[in-house]
Order: sequence, then C-alpha cells, then structure tokens
Amino acid sequence: MEKHFFYCSEEMRKIGNKYGVFFSPHFCNYFNTNLKEIFYNATGLKASSKVTIGGFKQHNEVPMYQPGQVSRLNIVLWIMPQYTDNLSFCWKSKSGKIIQTTDEDFDESDLECWVEGIKAVEYWKEAATEKKSYPFQVKNLPYPVKVLGFGVHMGLTITLSNVANASTIILQLAEEIEKYNNKSGKKDGKDGYVHNSSASVEENKIDFRIDVGSASLDIIKNLLKALAKFSEVEEVVVDL
Repeated sequence: MEKHFFYCSEEMRKIGNKYGVFFSPHFCNYFNTNLKEIFYNATGLKASSKVTIGGFKQHNEVPMYQPGQVSRLNIVLWIMPQYTDNLSFCWKSKSGKIIQTTDEDFDESDLECWVEGIKAVEYWKEAATEKKSYPFQVKNLPYPVKVLGFGVHMGLTITLSNVANASTIILQLAEEIEKYNNKSGKKDGKDGYVHNSSASVEENKIDFRIDVGSASLDIIKNLLKALAKFSEVEEVVVDL
C-alpha cells in the first residue's frame, strides 16, 4: 500500500482544524500529491511509516496556515523516532487569485507550488543511521525487548508465561493510551494523540497493534513500563 504524507479522509482533514486549517477534499489532494512529489524530487525519500508529517504545529509563533498572494502551510517533517524539522508548503496562482485551503473549485494548472526549508543530506542521515533499539530503551525492565522496526503503525507482540491475565494486560495498555491522550489534551495537544489501538490473543501471545498518530514514541515506553507490572510477561517484540 502506497504511503502518503497526508491522507485526505474526512477524519484526517479535521486534524488541523484546531490550528485554523480547514481542507476541502480537492485542495487536500493537491497538497498531498505535490508535497510528496516535491519532497521526493528534492531528497529521494518517500513518505513512509518512518518519514512522515506530524499532526501538530511548529513549536513557534508562526501560524500553521498563512494565506496571501503567496500562501503557506507551515508543517513539521517527522523522521522517526525523534527528529523533526520545520517546512513550508507554499503556493501562488499565476492569475493572482488567492486560493484558500477550503477552496474546492480551482484550476490546478493556475497554481505554482514549492516547499521551503528542505535539508536533503540531513534527512538521509537521520533516516539511514538511526539505531532501531534507541527510542525504546527503558531501564530495569524485567523482560527483554526486541525492536525489529517502528513507525506510525506498529505492533507489540507480548509473550506470556500464562494467558489467564491477558485481558487485564490489554486493559492496562488501553488505559495507558487514554492517560497519554488526556495529558496531551491538557497541554493543547502539544504531545500529539494516539489515534487507535487493538489487541488479540493467540496461544501464549498478545498482538497489540497501535496507530501512534501524532503522538511521541514515548507512548511506547509508557506501554513497556506498564507491562513491567505483570510477572507473566516473558518478552516483547516491537515491529511494523
């Protein structure tokens, strides 16, 4: 399945609403398609579960959306696990008409667009050299953790010595996610939000799937710490 920087479902188009960004379906697709093409041509990197756009605004006073003769969407490039960089997706019309992100009826051939702030060499370094185990190092865990991969969509395979307590473990993980989202909400979403999670049990393993969304990967550390409370946890494997 092809990865995108931004998915233009109705739900996803609402992510920027709290920052004053409202997308029409047409403009959303224009933004996503051109951002992906411009970024790839400049860096050679494609959108992936590791290279994505954060669902949060830049940590500065610049608005996420600046309409004008040259309009800007000020976005955050996120290279998992912790690297972020500020970019601006810019556009203007040849006719001089100001095209808003809410416009549905516009002529794409009348628009020029580009991305400001790209640092190709730096991104390659971050994307290629990150140690997989690094973001999930937690001291004094009573069980081993193997990291085979990580991204926005990932899974924790939890091996148990006894599955009798599996439902309680799953509930504890769900509560950790709810706690994280509530804490971030009290800070106006500064730490992002986990989008969803699911779990199933097969033989002696829990398969816990999580869509990290715009949340920090610290949520995975929180889950690993929560699992330390259960003596039946023998091993956790983190993978895509």
